[in-house]
Amino acid sequence: MKVVLCGSPQLGKSCLREGLKQAICAIVNTQYQSVAPLLYPYVITANPDGEGSWYSATYGANPKRATRLKSSYKSSFTSEFVQTRAKWVNSCSTPLVLIDIGGIPSTENEIICSGASHAIILAKNAQQTLEWQGFCKKLNLVVIAEIISDYEATEDLLPTLSTDGIWHGSIHHLERGESVSERPTIQALANLLIRMAMVEQGTHMKAGQFFKILLKKGVNAADGDLLEVGFGAISAQNDTLVRDVAVRLREMREEGEMKSGSLLKINGPASLPTVITLVHGVENLYKTIAVFDPKLGQYVVVIAEDSMYNVGDLLN
Repeated sequence: MKVVLCGSPQLGKSCLREGLKQAICAIVNTQYQSVAPLLYPYVITANPDGEGSWYSATYGANPKRATRLKSSYKSSFTSEFVQTRAKWVNSCSTPLVLIDIGGIPSTENEIICSGASHAIILAKNAQQTLEWQGFCKKLNLVVIAEIISDYEATEDLLPTLSTDGIWHGSIHHLERGESVSERPTIQALANLLIRMAMVEQGTHMKAGQFFKILLKKGVNAADGDLLEVGFGAISAQNDTLVRDVAVRLREMREEGEMKSGSLLKINGPASLPTVITLVHGVENLYKTIAVFDPKLGQYVVVIAEDSMYNVGDLLN
């Protein structure tokens, strides 16, 4: 994913970039440690305004020095600058890239972003949003979110998914020198980018890495089949876990590993959402489903479409 951060000047786009970078790093370090290197955001500064990735940290420590350095580094678009940044964008192969471009939907920015895939639009009003929508449409960039930057506001409007498939929200008071990584909108965008990056890497992350499912066929019908489950090598929250469960169960059915039967027992550590997804995924295959209760030391029948069992029966 190569995500262009679009936005007109003086809206806090550099603050958004730094906030997203910090938020994504913090989230993957605490929730996705096993695959953290795949999810760290790589930032490409494609704006000749002098603000490199160093700028926010320097400004927070020494605003005067940061301003002086920015002034000395500031230049204008040149053919060499544009071609170099375009090459960086095209050749970068890391899973999650943030591209900070200049504040005008210009020809130079079109060349630089020609190798990008997605975009987040930061705008002051609907007119600015419309201008950047045209820019993204011309380059076939998938717009992930359209965020209104409201400097005078006192709180964020958390992004929500609209019928156009785009997340719409707002963020307040983007100010240089202030940490914004904990802002609700930035946290929401960071989690969204992480989930999308993980889906994009799906060909390299097989189902079952977040939640393990193993089917053991019973010797006879009375024993039933046993579904051993448990958390995988890669830690994840329930939204990722239930998707992994659904994909893995579908694979097992399509590959003929899981077929219909009379009794299925489920045993192993699982969260409530994963248990619900598991049972829903197998209820059409088995007449009776029982889940192990460690306190009782027995299986509790939770679905009974067979006259042999009733809901609440205990099985060994």
